Amino acid sequence: MKLLIFNGEPGDYAGRTSAKLTAYIVRSAQLAGIETEVLNVGTLGLPFFDFSHRHTPEAVMHMVSRFKAATHQIWLTPLYHGSMTGMMKNALDWLEVTAQDEPAYLTNQFAGMICWADGGHALNGITAMENVAKSLRAWVLPFSIPAMQRLLIDEHGMLSDEYARKIDLMVSMLMNTPAPQPTVHL
Repeated sequence: MKLLIFNGEPGDYAGRTSAKLTAYIVRSAQLAGIETEVLNVGTLGLPFFDFSHRHTPEAVMHMVSRFKAATHQIWLTPLYHGSMTGMMKNALDWLEVTAQDEPAYLTNQFAGMICWADGGHALNGITAMENVAKSLRAWVLPFSIPAMQRLLIDEHGMLSDEYARKIDLMVSMLMNTPAPQPTVHL
């Protein structure tokens, strides 16, 4: 099992919510014996999605290989204008280059979703990510984590116990999903 943690927050991560979440997810997964890899959208250097390129950009191929190598994923993003970040959506759009692969897109991979917002609308970001994941043929966990920013990080700047338990549950659920099986064509 290989878990890809896909961080959709653009920019500098040090001390940010996404950095704290990512670090906790990595620790939780590694304690469960799961191999992890972190993919920060802001460091990918992806061009704007455009199929008019004569060749698929190297940065895209590097990102795609990391998605394809994973069996399980956790996507996380702050809520931006009612959805995931634009950089995250752009990266996911580039997975279109796998349309002719066998299997295509993220077929047979499992994904958990985490989104946070200042108000109570983080579920909008979850819904947006789930729609994209399902369109890419991933299996989305029936458990997601929409979080209110003020409850996510405690007064000491650490992930709150409530959300740590939710992440541990998500990692446990991912651990208990079967590894992808090769696609059989009849």
